[in-house]
Amino acid sequence: MCHAAYLDQELLNGSSFVYPRTHQVEFLIHSAFAQKVKNDPLIELVTYDDMNVKSNVQKLGRAMLLPVAAMPLAGLIMRLSADDMLNIPVIGAAGNAVFGNLDILFAIGVAIGFVKNKDKGIPALTGFLAIATLKKGLEIMDPEVNIGIFGGINSG
Repeated sequence: MCHAAYLDQELLNGSSFVYPRTHQVEFLIHSAFAQKVKNDPLIELVTYDDMNVKSNVQKLGRAMLLPVAAMPLAGLIMRLSADDMLNIPVIGAAGNAVFGNLDILFAIGVAIGFVKNKDKGIPALTGFLAIATLKKGLEIMDPEVNIGIFGGINSG
């Protein structure tokens, strides 16, 4: 990561990381460095626009709405089935199934959210298999590790 910049008054007033930026500019524009970057096939220079950061973050946000949408209904089901309400344990188990498997729901939701074609079945299965494999692998390596929803998002 690099924060090279030419200094202007706005930068001088608004940043504590000012003078190292000028050293980075000098290094980056040096002809030997430029030649090295140009000739190295493993280096690709891109801008933020090339990476579609905003678009991918928006897709991730939309993808996470799928599992989040299931939570209010599951919460209501759990409350209604509680001992002091209707006392129906079987219905409460349905609510617990949602909250107990949020990592799986997030893996499936993210996988479906990023797919471009209309067939969502294969990405959903892939998301499930990815989180199931991750959970079993971590269980073997260290049973104490629980990555939860974060693992689901990464698996998706």
